[in-house]
Amino acid sequence: MKTVYRYWWVRFAMLAVVGLLILSVSCQGQVTSEDIQGFLQAVQGKEIIIKLEDGSTVRVSVEDPQEATQAAQLVGEQVNVRVRVDNGSRSLDQIQRRGGEDQHFSGVIESMDNDTWVIGDQSFKVDATTVLDGGLAPGVMARVEFITLADGTRLATEIETDEEEDHFTGTIESMSEDTWIIGGRTFQVNDATRLDEGLAVGVLARVEFATMPDGVLLATEIETDEDDDEHFSGTIESIGENAWVVGGRTFQLNAATQFDEGLALGVKARVEFLTMSDGTMVAIEIETDEEEQRITGVLESKEGDTWVIAGQSFTVTETTRIEGQMEVGQRVRVRFLTLPDNSMLATRIEKDTSGPGGGGEMTDTPAPGEDLHFTGIIESTGADNWVIGGQTFKVDANTVLDEGLAVGVEAEVEYVLLADGTKIAREIETDAPSVLPESTSTGTSEATPDDLHFFGIIQSMGAEAWVIGSETFKVDQNTVLDDGLAVGVEAKVEYFLLADGTKLAKEIETDTN
Repeated sequence: MKTVYRYWWVRFAMLAVVGLLILSVSCQGQVTSEDIQGFLQAVQGKEIIIKLEDGSTVRVSVEDPQEATQAAQLVGEQVNVRVRVDNGSRSLDQIQRRGGEDQHFSGVIESMDNDTWVIGDQSFKVDATTVLDGGLAPGVMARVEFITLADGTRLATEIETDEEEDHFTGTIESMSEDTWIIGGRTFQVNDATRLDEGLAVGVLARVEFATMPDGVLLATEIETDEDDDEHFSGTIESIGENAWVVGGRTFQLNAATQFDEGLALGVKARVEFLTMSDGTMVAIEIETDEEEQRITGVLESKEGDTWVIAGQSFTVTETTRIEGQMEVGQRVRVRFLTLPDNSMLATRIEKDTSGPGGGGEMTDTPAPGEDLHFTGIIESTGADNWVIGGQTFKVDANTVLDEGLAVGVEAEVEYVLLADGTKIAREIETDAPSVLPESTSTGTSEATPDDLHFFGIIQSMGAEAWVIGSETFKVDQNTVLDDGLAVGVEAKVEYFLLADGTKLAKEIETDTN
């Protein structure tokens, strides 16, 4: 008996250890429940996402398909959710709309605190889940969508202006912290006013606003009214400090007006402008509307506003961009426009570092036989002569012709100048695609060198023409057609623009972006 009692404590300790192990295992497998209140943002697969009042989100797994269907019907509403918590993982046990059906109330906003708004003598709780409309401010008529909680609190789910909104378009005349003047009318702005990018004094803007009971115009949104820009093309008739006359119309200038290179009297120009409320036309941008050409050669003389380059006379004006110091005898590259009187107006002159003697000085004009370069649009292609950019080049069996050359294509000519002034083309090349559709690769084709792109809905599909987004595209045996194309499908068209305005589709594919 003494031996038994001597080791009783050993048995007790062993039993205690076994008990603790059993208790530990039991605790690890314990499942608890948790109640969550918040805004049901979305159902994603087998999870629901709930936004809490503090702005944080909680994800809860949903295993039962019926519960997932029920949750999907409550997206966008305040909900009460009971979840099971097992090792930190939440799974849905029950979900229901919080506080019953949504209710509505309209009244004038009397005060706006961080978490409580008073509207029409009624107090509404707001939190991170409340959706707020633009233009809300004290004195504005508002409509509240809310739910009543168990303790009687009204929780606003959405507050929006209930005013009859108007629209107005005019030029921004002044901009202060809380007041803007647009088109002679004064608009109040606040933190809720949505402001577009690019707004500045002198910009045409569109205002969406509400008229307050005291007559104040409260702007809910101000955006640039770019769609009201207009365009006009004509010949420049006069150039003044504050106004230009183009095609018989007078356009006012300001500090924001942008100018293209090569603008001068007699040049055809394209004007982007705005028409003010008083009928004045303010130019936003003026750019040349002529086809620019290029030639490379030796600068032979500089006399006043006339420079002779490679035997050709060019007019130089204050708008001509001259890159660096130009000296007679240097090889230069000139970009120019051919005016209606056939004179050539230089838009840019720069040193040529690519050809013989590039960047260096030459004491004489190019000797007969020296290679020269010229770039322009192909105007005609004959058996013995090609006309490119108004210049005639003789071609023979030794002339190397690039693929893709056609009337209307921009080409670069490497040539020699003979003593009698004849230009013999050694090589004519283009940056146009090397392989054009068969219908535009013949000698009489009139394709532009660059592929263009267009996106739109397929309206009709004919044997020779498709209508996509109101534009008609010619198709032929070379047109590459993607799978899945059908009427009503959005498509992307890669095409050539022919000289007669026809759009020849090179490839049509479904637009999945």
